[in-house]
Amino acid sequence: MLGAVLSFAAMAIAVRELQRHMGTLQILALRTGMTLVIVTVLVTAQGRAVIATQRFTLHATRALVHLLGQYCWMYAIGALALATVFAIEFTMPVWTALLAAAFLGERQTQGRCGGALTASRWATSKR
Repeated sequence: MLGAVLSFAAMAIAVRELQRHMGTLQILALRTGMTLVIVTVLVTAQGRAVIATQRFTLHATRALVHLLGQYCWMYAIGALALATVFAIEFTMPVWTALLAAAFLGERQTQGRCGGALTASRWATSKR
């Protein structure tokens, strides 16, 4: 968990610094290019079976939605204070629980709802 928080913080700081010299779309292109290099290395080492899928349209749609989300996140990092961006990010457990119930039919127990709300409340409280 600590590693995830540190990596999100490092990414946000890196994006904020890059935005002084580059636009959001340029940063996304750089990020996507690096990802393609990594995937190419993996496919070369392990074969095409690693990326083979029967649901290409679903994966492409997910990738486009993710790209839109990344654009909004990177734009927010430049437009908002980092504290505000992180406060919004740490409400993710609540959104995950709500969206899982709405779209996946996930059963929400009192423990799950309470845990998600507690985590988000703690993360967004002023200290």
